[in-house]
Amino acid sequence: MNLKKGQQMTQPIVKLLQHSPTEIDIINSAWVAARGCYSDKSAYELANEEETFDNKFKLFKRLLKDKHRTTLTHINFSFSFDKVPIKIATQLTRSQVGTCFDQRSTRYLPKWTKGKRAYDYGVQPIRMRVEKDEKFSNEQMKLINEQIEVCYNLCAATYESLRNMGVPAEDASYILNLGAFTGLTATFNLVSFRHWINTRYNHSTGKAQGEHEELATEALKCFKDNYPNIYKAMFEE
Repeated sequence: MNLKKGQQMTQPIVKLLQHSPTEIDIINSAWVAARGCYSDKSAYELANEEETFDNKFKLFKRLLKDKHRTTLTHINFSFSFDKVPIKIATQLTRSQVGTCFDQRSTRYLPKWTKGKRAYDYGVQPIRMRVEKDEKFSNEQMKLINEQIEVCYNLCAATYESLRNMGVPAEDASYILNLGAFTGLTATFNLVSFRHWINTRYNHSTGKAQGEHEELATEALKCFKDNYPNIYKAMFEE
């Protein structure tokens, strides 16, 4: 992506929360669940058996290959998503199976301050960040960007004016636009995460909005950094 000269891209900020399981925890959980399907031992007994990581990981990869999904849903891991536009958060939270989300209330969105750049508080659409776009000339994109910033700043000024008049934040927030940034706690299991990535990363369905793809890309990078072996088995093999 070729950015406009002097333009800075505001990307989602994705971090794995510290209470999430380690890679070994995830492999152990899948191993116990899978072994419990054909063993006369209880899951508790299997969890206390000694077995090498390599053997457990071989079984894990076989579960992926055979699409034995239920055995991969027993451990959840959680992300911190920040700098996510409300519109994308709304799309994200439509996912219900195997996921859990808590979103920052609009009453706690960053305080709009006169004189600050509009894009400090809301997303600049990806198409407006690039030098050339098939649909718009540079001059058209400049005008579109100006219109978007006018709208953002008007929403900002109106929001702060309402708050200064004593209007509660939960009511004043109705005028904030869908591009305003919010944050979420997002929890997935392996199956739900893989499904989300497969539908939102790299336009795999041909329909993923650019900003949603951007969030999925950052989440996948974070996943790879924290779970390199699982990442390779799930997304490269």
